[in-house]
Formats: sequence, structure tokens, C-alpha cells
Amino acid sequence: MRQSGCVQASGGTVPVHDLRNRPRPPLSPRPAGPPLLGDYLSQPTSDGGLGLGTVITSALFLAVILGLVVYLGVTRKDVATPERTGRQAV
Repeated sequence: MRQSGCVQASGGTVPVHDLRNRPRPPLSPRPAGPPLLGDYLSQPTSDGGLGLGTVITSALFLAVILGLVVYLGVTRKDVATPERTGRQAV
């Protein structure tokens, strides 16, 4: 039997106001990793960065991405083949 203003839970009924006021997990405002590296490369040295600027940092990231694409396109190391997977070709 469901009561007004309550939610059925495994341990019985819980008032809805208890669910709305529960603590929420902290949310990260932005992902870690590449954005942090980009900030470090582009920020002025007075702010603790390397001072490369946004244009040079973006060009550097573009060069790395293009380099990886060309490398994988030439070597095809990312393509699964029967001898790498251990399966027989049908």
C-alpha cells in the first residue's frame, strides 16, 4: 500500500522530503587530463604555465593527433588480424 508523500523502499516507506534533501556526490566541473595539460602549456609563466599561448598549444595538439592518425594508418597496429587474435580465418 502506497502512502501519499512516501516512496516504497526495501526497508519500508521513506518520506519523499528525505530523498530530496539527501547529500549529493560532488560533481567535477570539467574532465581531468588533456584540458589540464592544455592549460599548463597555454597559461603565462607568471600563472605557473609554460607560456606557449593558445595558438601554439592548439597547433601542437593537432600535430600530435595527425601524427597518431598517420602512424596508425601506415602501421595498421590498431587493426585486429587473425594471427593477433588467435582465431582461425573462416
